[in-house]
Amino acid sequence: MRRAVSVAMMAAVCAMTLGACSHDEPAGPRTPLTSGPADPPSSSATSPSTTPPSNGAPTMPALAKKETTAGAKAFVRYYIEVLNDATRTQMTARLAAKSASDCRVCHNIISSIRRAQAHHGYQKGGIWHPVTVYLAPGGTHTSPQLLAEIQVSPGVWRAYARSKLHRIKAQKVHDQFRLTWLAPGGWLVKDITES
Repeated sequence: MRRAVSVAMMAAVCAMTLGACSHDEPAGPRTPLTSGPADPPSSSATSPSTTPPSNGAPTMPALAKKETTAGAKAFVRYYIEVLNDATRTQMTARLAAKSASDCRVCHNIISSIRRAQAHHGYQKGGIWHPVTVYLAPGGTHTSPQLLAEIQVSPGVWRAYARSKLHRIKAQKVHDQFRLTWLAPGGWLVKDITES
């Protein structure tokens, strides 16, 4: 079933994790944005995880720049890291640059992050950790579909400063990423759906 994702900060996690969020009153003062724990090391040579440079922004691995199945898998992992970085920093330029102009889900996520930033919303935790990425049936060489198994870390978020505190439950989710290849720019996310 396809579900459109409208989010405030990482409410994308909530919307795509079938009720992963609950509402509680705040336990204390506003918590600043923080990042979650580092990604667990990847055991697959064809799907390396990205490593944030000293400024914290993810660096695209060379493999993710290739028009191959392995490149598409590496790009999905990289895109998830860019999504995590955007929710942590509330800076969406990298996420927008890696999202196709017609990716409605991508742009809903970006708009929600920007709206939360404008209204002093925040997120703590709720980070996506890609576990595995598989090629799914139904795609083409230049527009593959990939299924990602994602471990979501626990966390909390607020859409704006005085809104209810939403909890993000730790769990595994499966999301499908449809990519498109645009030479010479490389891969872009064209759609994200819940599997």
